[in-house]
Amino acid sequence: MREGEAWGLLEQQLQQADSICSLYAARALIQLDLQRGVRTVIPHLLQRDDWEMIRVAILLQQFRESLGTELAERLADLPQTRLSHALQLAAALHLRIPAASLQPWLQPAQAADLLRVALRLADSPTSLDSIRPLAGHEDWRVRVQVAHALGRLGQASDIAVLTRLLSDSQWWVRYRAAQALTRLPFVTREELHRLLDTLQDRYAREMYTQVFAELKEARP
Repeated sequence: MREGEAWGLLEQQLQQADSICSLYAARALIQLDLQRGVRTVIPHLLQRDDWEMIRVAILLQQFRESLGTELAERLADLPQTRLSHALQLAAALHLRIPAASLQPWLQPAQAADLLRVALRLADSPTSLDSIRPLAGHEDWRVRVQVAHALGRLGQASDIAVLTRLLSDSQWWVRYRAAQALTRLPFVTREELHRLLDTLQDRYAREMYTQVFAELKEARP
């Protein structure tokens, strides 16, 4: 079968309602012609809620660089109703979204579900000025993702932010904040010990002690 004929048949299959067949057609189109395939498939990725994220991640992971570039270019033009899906897709595929493209969706006025996935995608210290204020967000699930992000990207000034989160009313926020503190590469064990001595809140001390014990078990 000639390439043109194969392309036409795969495009037809891509339009099918069957989620598995259409997704395999998407992969085949990208394999046949990387750039043309990505441009053809991206609109379907952004619109088809029936394509399971985990299956998308497995089948299309090898094309993540090209998919990420194309997706980032389309984010600004997406309707608000599709943004959360698009960012979840980016997270599932471990796509790198430039900090400038993420910036509008790291603002406190955004919906909590959008903020959570945008925080998961943040991978540049240039996003820290937008991330830090979200430590006070009313949705505890957003605060959990803030702790995660600061553990990946945080600077010395973020020790204070994470220390405040150790006293959060939600257990998971306290736990992730403690983990983030132990993962900051510039903080030594001695400094972690000194930080424990300064904690006044009982719940903060208990959580920090628990996570610090886990750290010692993991790193004999």
